[in-house]
Amino acid sequence: MPALSNVTMELELSRWQAIQATLLYHFASLDFLKGMQNAMDELAVHVESILDLAATQGRDRHLKSPRWGSRDTSENWTNNAWPFLKDLQLTTRRQIAERAFEKFNITGFNQFDRARSEFSMNWTTPDEELEVDSLVENVASYARYIDQTLDKYSTTNGWSDFSLTCAWSQFKESFNRIPKYRIRFDVKAKTGTMPPRTGVYVSDSDQNATLQFAWHGSPCGKLLLGSTFNRLGLDALTEVGRADLWIDKGKMLQFARTHKRDRLLTEDPFLEESLQDADLAPSLIARNVDAEVDCAWYYVEVIEGEYEEIDSKVAQAPDAIRVPGGEACPVSGYYFTPAKPGSRAFFAKGTIMPRLDSRYGLAIWQWDLDQA
Repeated sequence: MPALSNVTMELELSRWQAIQATLLYHFASLDFLKGMQNAMDELAVHVESILDLAATQGRDRHLKSPRWGSRDTSENWTNNAWPFLKDLQLTTRRQIAERAFEKFNITGFNQFDRARSEFSMNWTTPDEELEVDSLVENVASYARYIDQTLDKYSTTNGWSDFSLTCAWSQFKESFNRIPKYRIRFDVKAKTGTMPPRTGVYVSDSDQNATLQFAWHGSPCGKLLLGSTFNRLGLDALTEVGRADLWIDKGKMLQFARTHKRDRLLTEDPFLEESLQDADLAPSLIARNVDAEVDCAWYYVEVIEGEYEEIDSKVAQAPDAIRVPGGEACPVSGYYFTPAKPGSRAFFAKGTIMPRLDSRYGLAIWQWDLDQA
């Protein structure tokens, strides 16, 4: 094997890269997938209890109509939506079993959620529908992190520096400390190829490239193009500083104002609004600093039994936002709701978030990790 260069030998994970590795290993872990299974099972048991209650009470006889037939009945939901719920349960169980063979895949939650949205919940009471939506959202809270980590159907790593910072805000309380890691210079693979070992990989040449998870044994586990910073992103990193990037809204706003005439920002449709509000500055910059990098990747190995404390400032990522339908948007940006597949949209601060077509305004809008 050729001798490694001095540059290569000096490569080691920064504290932020170590946190990225911790998140990616967590989202790809068997325990996290089992957490989704538990949430899925809880949803199925609860829905089944409501269906049994609806049958006992004979609700369907009041819901059939000459115009709509049995569309609003529990019988229709049982025959059409329930199979999608059971299929997701079985898919999750199968994926848990396949982990023994290092097989990974996205969850299939989006297909289930899209399918269930096609069938009426008018056979439930308002409180029952709210309970179901809450349990579906609990499943989604696992699925979106698993899918973003394991999605290999695009050309670029699904995680960016900004989106992982937002993810850290959701999970930082779960980690009093993080594992120690070593970079395995002898375990290397190029973008577009299947890695020799399953796990997290770091770029061999771009220290700003977001780490990514890839797996051995299937072409689906290949390493994708890295997500890194363009020249504006590098300027932000230099001027704001690694510790404050995305986190210090005041510094992010100052950077945005200083660079407001940069052509990468002038084309942003929400530039003027974002320059007036510190809450908007991080997402404004995040939307306009992504770039792709084609490189080789080194395996990031967990050192078993060894841990390190987390720098407090790194842990102060911006909190995620959840807004009930019917309330004003607190921060401009892209949001989605599990209550409606394909709902992702941009909302300006102060805009009343849609209640969608629910009779009771049960939609909860969530800040999208991807603000591009």
